[in-house]
Amino acid sequence: EQAPDRATWLRRLADLRGTEPSASTGPAGALPGDESPFGIRDLCGNVWEWTSTRYLDGLPLEPRFGTMDPGDLWGEWSAEVSVRGGAWSSPPALLTAVSRAGKVLTARSPEIGFRCAVSEAEAQR
Repeated sequence: EQAPDRATWLRRLADLRGTEPSASTGPAGALPGDESPFGIRDLCGNVWEWTSTRYLDGLPLEPRFGTMDPGDLWGEWSAEVSVRGGAWSSPPALLTAVSRAGKVLTARSPEIGFRCAVSEAEAQR
């Protein structure tokens, strides 16, 4: 199937915005029409997705946090990581791939997860 044009894509996005959030997370690919013009699915709305960048400056995370006690991370600005995409409980305005928030590395929530991605070539192996 050919990718939809911009107007169709925006119409599909508008159709995804309900007044009530779903009860929790769902399986990947569960929402019909949840595909970008580039074929990427599930960019928003299931869980906020961890990224590998710091929230305040966008630089890559430093591996030194592995040697720190979790209690020492509170108040450490560089331990705040960007999460993106909104979650099942987010208001519609946050359900975009560009929405981001900051979470401390030790944060745990049913609204935060991660994306496993693989190139098409790797998937065919």
